[in-house]
Amino acid sequence: MAQRLPPTALAKLSVDELIAYAKGFGHDDDPYWDAVRVLQDRGSQEVFDAAQGLCASSQHQQRVLGTDLLAQGQSPVKTFHDPAVDFLLRLLERETNPDVLNSIAHALGHRHDPRAIEPLAQLKHHPDPDLRLAVVHGLLGHVNEAAIDALMALMEDVDRRVRNWATFGIGTQVDTDTPAVRDALATRLNDEDEDTRAEAVVGLANRRDERALEPLLRELAVERVSSIMIGAAEAMADPRLCSALVQPRASTQESPDAESLDRALAECGCHLV
Repeated sequence: MAQRLPPTALAKLSVDELIAYAKGFGHDDDPYWDAVRVLQDRGSQEVFDAAQGLCASSQHQQRVLGTDLLAQGQSPVKTFHDPAVDFLLRLLERETNPDVLNSIAHALGHRHDPRAIEPLAQLKHHPDPDLRLAVVHGLLGHVNEAAIDALMALMEDVDRRVRNWATFGIGTQVDTDTPAVRDALATRLNDEDEDTRAEAVVGLANRRDERALEPLLRELAVERVSSIMIGAAEAMADPRLCSALVQPRASTQESPDAESLDRALAECGCHLV
């Protein structure tokens, strides 16, 4: 395996050299992503052409690399947006390897183009749990009905990671507020996964749904109250939370910052209690 290079050295490499360097590492290795991010940030025609060439390879690892480059996930400005999305959608139609499909879903998520919603939603029941998780990431932030419906279905996934991220997507990443969305979040209040339950509480609190009150009170009563739950209390804005809100400041070493707690107390009208 190649030696990891510092950012200054990577910045001096050509596109071909960076691609060769990335190929020397596994997809989960930090050096791989060091090179990918440099290429993503360049966003040039040369990088775009190289990415398409990699996607034509018979080796799925190279197709993964190509789609990772097209994602431009860390780049503040995405270049070649329309042709990149068009290319990724065509690739999605014919690709069968789960690893490549995973990268395509993430790439389309970074591109955040509504044209990707329907084709990604069709993969919500794929047998590979990592791909289903990638589908969730690909759909995050979309308020299209098809995206919301797919995320609600993924909230019931057998994989806890998929349920957690889908619940986060519905509860926090969009403002969609319908009886179906609220009921889907309420169903996850009894999830066996702690993180998924927490995301359901936050999602219902954001919508000021009465069903968030009791679980939120329980979360505020624990020794170490998370800042997420303080934020949920602020969103809920219910005076019945006041007695629980004063506890973190007095008894918890890892209490949220005072400013966040003060906002929650104010929104709940605790100065009147």
